[in-house]
Amino acid sequence: MHKRALTLTLLCASLPVMMAALLSPGLPALQQEFAGEAEIQLLSKLVIMTPALAIATSAGLIGIMVDRWGRFPILIVALILFGLFGVQGYWCEDIYALIVTRFFFGLGVAGIMTTTSTILADHYDGLPLRRMLGLQAGLMGLWGIAFQVAGGFLAETSWRSPFLLYAIAFPLAFAVILERSMYSEKVEAGRQASAEKKANHHLLILTLVLLSSTVMTLFALLPVQGPLFFHSLHFSPKRTAFLISTQTAASCSASLVLALWRRHVPSTVALLIGLVSLTCAFGLLGIADRWRDLVFSMVGIGAGVGLVIPCVSALIGTLTPQGQKGKFLGILLTANYVGQFVSPIWSQMVLQDHDNHDLFQLCCVLAGALAFLVLMAVLFTLERRPRES
Repeated sequence: MHKRALTLTLLCASLPVMMAALLSPGLPALQQEFAGEAEIQLLSKLVIMTPALAIATSAGLIGIMVDRWGRFPILIVALILFGLFGVQGYWCEDIYALIVTRFFFGLGVAGIMTTTSTILADHYDGLPLRRMLGLQAGLMGLWGIAFQVAGGFLAETSWRSPFLLYAIAFPLAFAVILERSMYSEKVEAGRQASAEKKANHHLLILTLVLLSSTVMTLFALLPVQGPLFFHSLHFSPKRTAFLISTQTAASCSASLVLALWRRHVPSTVALLIGLVSLTCAFGLLGIADRWRDLVFSMVGIGAGVGLVIPCVSALIGTLTPQGQKGKFLGILLTANYVGQFVSPIWSQMVLQDHDNHDLFQLCCVLAGALAFLVLMAVLFTLERRPRES
């Protein structure tokens, strides 16, 4: 893949991190602006969460459209939706209209995430694909921190100001149009390889999708339940913010390390390391009552997710036939966001009869079970290699 097209793809792939990072600092001011509305607490949270609902309901269909109509037109439409409906928040005077614009903005996010992952999977395979997806996840983490800071500064003037930053999608769409020929390149070698060795992996791909969705539902507990847990331990909001940002930084760092590992560590082994990290971190969080233990827990959880998610995406992108990459990567994206949505539901059911420590110990058991399954898969693969060579 040409370097200019690769750079543009990675820049576009980093846009979805702006979905919530830009607006979170201005959420209290938004609530004050529409304080007269009934259920403003719920409505203000819907402004943040509606794009995720759009992704969960549309990513699978968008993946099918990407395979049928091509990557380039879907990416352009997605970038236009992202920019057009993203900046609308600056002018919206009605919170219900704002929520509607956020839904269409979420469709743009789903299109960007699906097409960029598919483009990378078209041009890279195996460990090179894992490297690119790790680099993408790392860049998203860095962008997320930068946009959170930028959103905080802009929110000092008005909660509406951060919406204007979504206009960055327009010059990116123009740049992608200029590089259209780069995005239209065929990858015939990949097509031949996929026809020969990627015909019957649907069960394995489904297993990886379920694994990824489960990891995401565990990961999503921290932004929702974490602050309440930290507050019960009498930590200040400033310390709580530090703990959450530590998790983000660890996830970003782990993804960048994954990109640099290249051929030194197989994807299945990196996946196993990530799951073991999640198991140990949730186990520590389940008994933590000191600041040091909480920091180690957040670092372990962030690093685990930073390893697992790019590895799963790379394995699915490698196992999937060329003509179905968009569909399966779209299904993966849908499953991840469904996992995030059900996280507060099942966790609240657990918390009706148990406390936060019990909840995190249950997460430790789930992560450990996933690590065991991956370990069995790794051992099975190693056992078969000598006989196949």
